[in-house]
Amino acid sequence: MTTISAVVATVLSLVAAMWTMLRAFERRTDARFDRVDAHFEKLENEMLDLRNELTDVKISIARLEGPRPRFELGTSR
Repeated sequence: MTTISAVVATVLSLVAAMWTMLRAFERRTDARFDRVDAHFEKLENEMLDLRNELTDVKISIARLEGPRPRFELGTSR
């Protein structure tokens, strides 16, 4: 009977150790993904800022160039 209880105790301790290792791995992986998500969010915000700035530059250039010349039919001069 003591042999069976020793085997069961050993198996349970091994399972508990493996569970602890898996939880630690999961926490490290979650922390890594959180850092990557934060980095991507920062990049997305920078891209949005650049897109808005580019739009503002395009509008400014269009205002400097003035209206586009129009082709009028029926005038020979």
